Amino acid sequence: MLLCYYCNHCYHYYYYYYYYYYYCCCYYSYCNSYVITAVKPAEEKEGQTSNEGDKRDEEGGSREEEEEAGDEGTSKEEGAKEKACWRVGLKVAWDIHTPGLALPLQSGDCYYMTDDLNRTHQHCVLAGDTARFSSTHRVAQCITGTLEYIQKRCSEALENLHTDPETGAKSLRSLLLSTLQHIEDIHNEVEFEWLRQYWFQGRRYARFCSWWNKPMERLETDWKQMERMTELLLEVVEDESNVQENRQEMAETLLNALSDRQQHRQTWRDRLPLPYKA
Repeated sequence: MLLCYYCNHCYHYYYYYYYYYYYCCCYYSYCNSYVITAVKPAEEKEGQTSNEGDKRDEEGGSREEEEEAGDEGTSKEEGAKEKACWRVGLKVAWDIHTPGLALPLQSGDCYYMTDDLNRTHQHCVLAGDTARFSSTHRVAQCITGTLEYIQKRCSEALENLHTDPETGAKSLRSLLLSTLQHIEDIHNEVEFEWLRQYWFQGRRYARFCSWWNKPMERLETDWKQMERMTELLLEVVEDESNVQENRQEMAETLLNALSDRQQHRQTWRDRLPLPYKA
């Protein structure tokens, strides 16, 4: 079987005036190279008639056609397998020129993203035609990524909120800059690392993880209390009758916290808003 030098496809041939003429169809559809090779058949052996030679030529042509059909069937099978195969795609996050990688995933396979791979690379799972269950598992940092940790942080922030037992009026216990900054940091952490991350998965996800409903409701309640604490600090800063010496510093601390929060909220609004106003 002869293969085309340009497109690696099988040559076609026809017999004309004692010569076989081989040509490639890539002239029409592949690489615009039209190649014709004229080959004179072997001399007839003694005792062999021309009819017998023609018969053998026909048999050779049928064998080549069968081989071509077999190659086409193999390529179709490979294409079907490729469509059915699941793959993981991976590329460098900031490189828009280098093509990414697509690695096959067999049933039961898993892959790990270690160190800072998730920060430096983009990845996705490319679903194939075959049905398959796929899941992603994240490993939480035991120091800062647990529910107990964030609940403790909320308690630390709410310790600075005083509620009058008689009137129910709320006020801030301390106006120290370090305390105010610490509270605003916790405020941002609760909202952007927990509440918005949770609701970003959607209500369908919440139904499947119903255990988290109560803890997230509690975090949302604490978050609203911290929103109230920010309002109280703003009232202190805007009160011109206030004689606090560090009023200017408090205003700068609050402005930085609000600017950072507004920027993060706008980013999340563009992705998916919370079910409540923020």
